Amino acid sequence: MQKPSFPENEIGRLKDLYSLEILDSKPDEILDSMTNLAQRVFHVKTVLISLVDADRQWFKSRQGLDALETPRDISFCGHVILQNELFEIPNALEDARFADNPLVTGGPKIRFYAGIPIKTANGFNIGTICLIDDKPKKLTDEEKVLFHQIQQMIQAYIISSQQKIAHEITMSVIKDAIIVHDRVGKIVYLNPPTEALLGDSLTPLFGQETWSLGKNISQSSSPDESSLNEIMHALHHKPLPHHGQTVLFNGADQEFQVQYRIEPLMRGGFLTNTVIVLKDLG
Repeated sequence: MQKPSFPENEIGRLKDLYSLEILDSKPDEILDSMTNLAQRVFHVKTVLISLVDADRQWFKSRQGLDALETPRDISFCGHVILQNELFEIPNALEDARFADNPLVTGGPKIRFYAGIPIKTANGFNIGTICLIDDKPKKLTDEEKVLFHQIQQMIQAYIISSQQKIAHEITMSVIKDAIIVHDRVGKIVYLNPPTEALLGDSLTPLFGQETWSLGKNISQSSSPDESSLNEIMHALHHKPLPHHGQTVLFNGADQEFQVQYRIEPLMRGGFLTNTVIVLKDLG
């Protein structure tokens, strides 16, 4: 049996895999629904989302298989991650690379195998979506198209999870408080420094249409004072960057001075989010 060789970018690939914090994690209903769909569409015994670790392949989602993992050196998926296209074996008994593989000669008696690599946002192949059956089979052109579409959905879902983790890490190391509003002005995100800055006053803020912690704002460019609520409403009608200073209250009802910056996020000419950054001046 030919063992898959390690690619030159193995270190980067494993770093990307580990950064997802997905190995040995709990089942994911969305991924399970995708593998269940694939099992029904392609009429195969087994469908797996396999993540290839340094010395094992671990199954994030599995249909038709009880095992949680298998050694990498006998895995079919270890071959798939070395290339970027569909890897199909109509009959493993007739393929010199796999004829003596214990997964072929013994349980689960693999005959048909088809796998497509799953990439991260950085372009590393961390695993596969694969179809397995104990009878020889060959995908039709239409089935290949469908298989690629399912792979793309799974990959997009995993990449979105990777980007979410990266976003959370980035937000957690930023020392300034960050408050994100949606396009109608409701608070949808508060980073950890915001909680440290404002304390118990945060809980009732989620889902509120306006951010009502502001008392008075003295703009550096104007002697006029206005409430932060009024500025937020104005920005939603005419979104422009805005900055200045204000007095806020924390959970203990104590006043403190902050420097604020309000940045509108636009897409296609429309406001999607408004971000407030607060720096404690105390």
